[in-house]
Amino acid sequence: MKVVDIEELNETFDTFWNEMQIEFFKIEVLQYYGEDDSPSLREWLAGNREKSLEMMRKDAKPWAEGKESVKKIRIHVVDYPLSEYIQWEIEHYKLINIPFVGEEIYLVNRKKIDGLKLPKGDTIIFDKKKAIVNIYNDNGVVIKAEIYEDEDIEQFLELRDDILNLPLEKIR
Repeated sequence: MKVVDIEELNETFDTFWNEMQIEFFKIEVLQYYGEDDSPSLREWLAGNREKSLEMMRKDAKPWAEGKESVKKIRIHVVDYPLSEYIQWEIEHYKLINIPFVGEEIYLVNRKKIDGLKLPKGDTIIFDKKKAIVNIYNDNGVVIKAEIYEDEDIEQFLELRDDILNLPLEKIR
């Protein structure tokens, strides 16, 4: 494992993404991400949900072009009641991530994952060979990351399998 700054994280993510051929698997753990400052989110948080959804539809961009054959699974560990951010993100999943990107997206109640050791930041596994664990500041902004390759990722593969065996709520 090695710890990298944001610049190296972006380069590493791009490399892992470009090399990926089979599966993209992501576990999200935060209830708010401070780096997402989209106009749609601002409208949502201000209570203007219809305007937020309209903006989301207008700005929809498929971000996984060229990776259509790659299986994409996202699991968001959530606390109930759902935060305003998570509610907005679910709508984003429905309008963009699922139809345009082809992601399978699930929610899992944090209370249902007793005994599983989740990293404090989001975890991304590429082709069951490489992993990135984001490290966030208190405002939900990525400040650095841990990079794992080959022999170091067994713990993440076990977490992946364990979490997929939990009662998951599929977003449609």
